Amino acid sequence: GAFGRRAINDFMVEAAWIAREAKAPVQLIWSREDDLRHDAYRPGGFHFFKGGLDRSGNVVAWDQHFITYDAPGEFGKTSTDLPPGEFPAGFVGNLRQGLTAMPLGIPQGPLPAPRSNMMAFVMHGFIDELAHAAGADPVAFRLDLLGEAEVVQQGASTYGAGRMRACLQAVAERSGWARRAELPRRGRWAGGAGAP
Repeated sequence: GAFGRRAINDFMVEAAWIAREAKAPVQLIWSREDDLRHDAYRPGGFHFFKGGLDRSGNVVAWDQHFITYDAPGEFGKTSTDLPPGEFPAGFVGNLRQGLTAMPLGIPQGPLPAPRSNMMAFVMHGFIDELAHAAGADPVAFRLDLLGEAEVVQQGASTYGAGRMRACLQAVAERSGWARRAELPRRGRWAGGAGAP
């Protein structure tokens, strides 16, 4: 699949060099070991969050600072970017998001998934912490955070808030979220035929 690995062209350069030296077309296939040995690393990072709740338990302030690595001129920058429109921009009035990128001497690139996969995990972990501090159900807390608008525009980012709410409600319904206390410390599988 490659999933972003195709954006790094080292294997293409190697194939072109071999073809030039051989004076013939070539097909280059790296072994899995070679692919991993010469792969780019996903930049690590540290997230720092602070948030504020009003007396009703609504999020009124969000402060995030992301410290990570960067290699100027390399593809890794897109793996560590924190654009101004990143969620929850547009959903929280008092929002500050910052980024510090330190140089790193190894090749960097994306995980085999969208850039947001690392952002979404930590951000939603923090949203869970805020819900806990508010004494609120995590699903209801997220629905309140999304508000009533169908679409939220924040700079270059457009969020289909109505679709986000519908998806969250569907997952909560299908997973039996309302009955989660009946099965403490157990997961639920919403599979079809053959479900355990």
